[in-house]
Amino acid sequence: MASWLDHLLFALVPGSCILCDAQTRRHLDLCCACERELPRIVRPCHRCGLQMGAGDVCGRCLAVPPPFERCFAPFRYAWPIDRLVSDFKQRGRIIVGKMLAHAVSTAYIAETAPERFPDVLVPVPLHKRRLRHRGFNQSVEIADVLSDHTGRPVDNHLCRRVKDAAPQKSLDAKQRSRNLRDAFAIDGDPEGLSVAIVDDVVTTAATVSEISRLFLARGASRVEVIALARTPLP
Repeated sequence: MASWLDHLLFALVPGSCILCDAQTRRHLDLCCACERELPRIVRPCHRCGLQMGAGDVCGRCLAVPPPFERCFAPFRYAWPIDRLVSDFKQRGRIIVGKMLAHAVSTAYIAETAPERFPDVLVPVPLHKRRLRHRGFNQSVEIADVLSDHTGRPVDNHLCRRVKDAAPQKSLDAKQRSRNLRDAFAIDGDPEGLSVAIVDDVVTTAATVSEISRLFLARGASRVEVIALARTPLP
């Protein structure tokens, strides 16, 4: 929710769309026309969040259910979401990440009953070496916006990355799972808590699945995933 300072700044300097440069006339650096054109996932699987043709749960999840209860990711990782996420992560354009997180938060609230909001938001952690190199954790930035919209707290210390594994981007599904073995640790006591793991893009779901299993093993009541986008599987 915009503060009085946000309203004042908007009155003095109206926002412009990060995609077409038009004045947005709203408290979001994305015009209504460009927002409508973003590649949304239509009829997602209720478990993994991937787009499907019919039914509630896809065949993959029926055969091998993921450890998390739901993956909420409203956008496909396709143009221009892929460019915007790259600008956010690789070029440090935090305002782009905040804009995307705002859109995700709005969609999440519209599709989730308040009693199903998580007890705590847990950003996927970066290893301290990668955090120093990048200067920020993109998942923390997203989680902070989600917290503003849902009123749920962010806990940056409940999950810790203990192994600086190789980047996941170049690995296939099996390699990603092996790469993440013993990469995370749970600190504190999540027993009885409903947890939302917050990430930027979910591809094979190896990272969020590994963290979900750790939380469930430590007594979390349920785990869901909230992300900006999902990469369609081949």
